[in-house]
Amino acid sequence: MRAQLALAEVSYCQRATSHFGCSRSVGPMSTMRGMQTPMLFVCVSVLLTIGCHGHDDDHGDVEVPAAYAGMSNPFAGDVGAAAAGAALYQQHCVECHGLDGHGDGHAAADMHPPPSNFHHHTLGHHDDYVFWRISEGGSGDPVASDMPAWKTTLSPEQIWQIVSHLRSLRE
Repeated sequence: MRAQLALAEVSYCQRATSHFGCSRSVGPMSTMRGMQTPMLFVCVSVLLTIGCHGHDDDHGDVEVPAAYAGMSNPFAGDVGAAAAGAALYQQHCVECHGLDGHGDGHAAADMHPPPSNFHHHTLGHHDDYVFWRISEGGSGDPVASDMPAWKTTLSPEQIWQIVSHLRSLRE
């Protein structure tokens, strides 16, 4: 996906340089060589932004530990479980992740990396990943953060209820 976006951005840069009269010959490499320095800077900046965007929030390449891999929410689609999860969320999560799960709670400003925005963060992750992250928190690489491990405070059922609530945020 990132490679496709990078190719699209190179194509955009080529069209932009042609539009501004910067290219001298035909073809992708000749167009790139003919770019003026400011346009090259803009294109490189865009490519770097695409490559780094969301890195601290999506952890897309992180492998779920074997103890959690393949788990699925036993309460998926259960409105009652999502409501129970909402109450638990208000009690344990809102301070950092905010009332509506945007990662904008009162404590968020001082946290690095910032708390996840669940409207974006949970979209691409399976239940096992979300359950693991809540259970283990942000201790250690590759997902180091200030989030505490909740497995000693919440039961597995309560964690699944919170997962149900998080899933309901995107509906």
